[in-house]
Amino acid sequence: MTRELATGNMRKQRDFSRDSDSELIPDGGFPSIAGISPVNANHLRAFLHEYADAPGFEITYEDEDEGEGETVSRLLFELAIIEPTVEIEGRTPAVRCKPVAPAPAPETVTVPLDAIEFLSVVEPPEPVYTATAETATEEALVLRRLADANPDTVRVSSLIALLDREDTGPQREALRALHLLAGVRPADCTPALPVLRSLLQRTAFSNARPALAVLYHVGTEEPANIAPMVDEIAPYSTNSDWLTREKALECIAAVADHDPADVRDIAPTLATLIETETRGRRHAIYILLRLARASPERTKPFAKTLGRAITDGSLSNAARLNATVALGQIVGDDPSVGVPLLGDIVELFEVDDIELRNNAVALVNEIATVHTDVVEQYRPELHELMTIEDDYTRINASATLARIAGDFPDTVTESTPVFVQLLEDDHPRVRENACWGLGSFRATDAENALRACSRRDDDPDVRTRAEWALSRLE
Repeated sequence: MTRELATGNMRKQRDFSRDSDSELIPDGGFPSIAGISPVNANHLRAFLHEYADAPGFEITYEDEDEGEGETVSRLLFELAIIEPTVEIEGRTPAVRCKPVAPAPAPETVTVPLDAIEFLSVVEPPEPVYTATAETATEEALVLRRLADANPDTVRVSSLIALLDREDTGPQREALRALHLLAGVRPADCTPALPVLRSLLQRTAFSNARPALAVLYHVGTEEPANIAPMVDEIAPYSTNSDWLTREKALECIAAVADHDPADVRDIAPTLATLIETETRGRRHAIYILLRLARASPERTKPFAKTLGRAITDGSLSNAARLNATVALGQIVGDDPSVGVPLLGDIVELFEVDDIELRNNAVALVNEIATVHTDVVEQYRPELHELMTIEDDYTRINASATLARIAGDFPDTVTESTPVFVQLLEDDHPRVRENACWGLGSFRATDAENALRACSRRDDDPDVRTRAEWALSRLE
């Protein structure tokens, strides 16, 4: 079948087959899926756009290095137009090719567009790409280049054979290739996990980062697959290379998302990371958060570490927010843990980040469930927060003052006008807390407002709380 494209001809051959018993030649002679003799950059660009997912190319072009009139054919991983050569007047348009060839051949070759005699899309089997490799290192390099260009064409089994070696050259390139595969085919990489586990157990393993990157992709897809390897991953969370450290922590976080119990033994290491002000603290805080949600009791020893983290300006607000959530889990389980941290928590009342500020108020509210005596000193700050625009800040601030009013009613009477004002708040929980507070310190001058609320509020919980407050005034 022939079809026109731009001003040149493109030929298509839908069926591609090759005798599996025939000799595999890496350069030249492949049946093509489609081909083109490009007449200009637009013609070639349209062809490359249509075959953007091509598994490979074969190019035949005149090579000046081989002598005048001499042509060569190369099997390519990929090919792209060098756009500046097209856009600049007077320049000869050219393409950048990634040839299939082991080192020391260059990773890219530049070919003038007018030197190309023919370009075809081909899909040779993997052994064709590695046929010219004379060493394991060369084979691994070719597979890595192939994985970079077309990860779907590389067999995981080919890479596994190159991984379990003492010489680091093939291992490094094979790991890089496996990482590229794992990014698009994570489930296919699970057969490599036993070898990766063995490599991570080595005391002088220098290629940990790409190995951990593979585990991260596999673990993100199916955390249970890497959960048994936490003991091998954990030591790299304190590696001197921060990229290796972060990748290890990302793996542990993926496991923690699935089942926090699988990572609970590394909590002390996480706390040390947070304390040392090093890269990776945000991941350590997140993992502690997952642990705190699953088992507040087990993470209680690290409350002070989290307390320092929430006021650490060198951390991102997202990391500090996670620290407040983790601390909230612990304090919710045992409010007394938060008492020594009150000063640090209240500092967050002044931050601009709404979520961070609200979480701080929520923490104080949790502490006040048992320790209103120590929270009572922060009445003025809580009073100011009751009129903040953020709903959740008003909810938590009004609830905390209502708790204080229950134990120290005389100290909260100055907030009566604000509580009465909150009976008209848009949020029903704020209105409910206002009734709670007014009833707690028996605000007789708010009786009419409470009675109106008990009759007209559209939320049944608010009406019930208003009736309770009125009963306290009798």
